Amino acid sequence: MLSSALVNLDAKQLNSQNGVLITAQNLIGGLRAISAPFFSADCILITTLSNLAIYFKQNSARLFFKQEPRQNNVQIYFSVMLDYLLENHRHAVLIEGIDEVQ
Repeated sequence: MLSSALVNLDAKQLNSQNGVLITAQNLIGGLRAISAPFFSADCILITTLSNLAIYFKQNSARLFFKQEPRQNNVQIYFSVMLDYLLENHRHAVLIEGIDEVQ
């Protein structure tokens, strides 16, 4: 759990360019598939996007610049502590223990 200093982000504030949620090109059971970083590979969570909240810890953002003289450029690294939260557990289904069939 993050500290008590949390800020709520609405799903409308997210897009695939910022890397928080990545929209997949396929459907699972007729539902649009979304891949969230660090979610278990053997599970599927079925819910609406409006039921998911993304929280980030205030003052957790880190920015690092690294000069690469051989490549004549500067690498920029950025990170922030994020966490996902279900707003209503009654509107979600978690399926665990999924095995990939070859």
